[in-house]
Amino acid sequence: MSTHPGLLLIDSPKAEEVQDLDIRRLLRELAELASKNHLQVLITTRDFDLVHDVLPDENIIEARDGKAFVVSDPHRRKGDEA
Repeated sequence: MSTHPGLLLIDSPKAEEVQDLDIRRLLRELAELASKNHLQVLITTRDFDLVHDVLPDENIIEARDGKAFVVSDPHRRKGDEA
């Protein structure tokens, strides 16, 4: 386990028998907290409907049907080295 200021990782919160109403409230409150405090929150889940119901589309990165995806950095300029 490691720490990183401003980053919170949550892996499959519904796997621990969290009720739908509770997880919806948790996601909404985390989104608000992250927005107000310039934090990053990464949540993994297979419940696409839940995420799309609660979070704005610009905050969602998803891979459907097990297909890989690449997240690009919008601030990286062409030609910059990784």
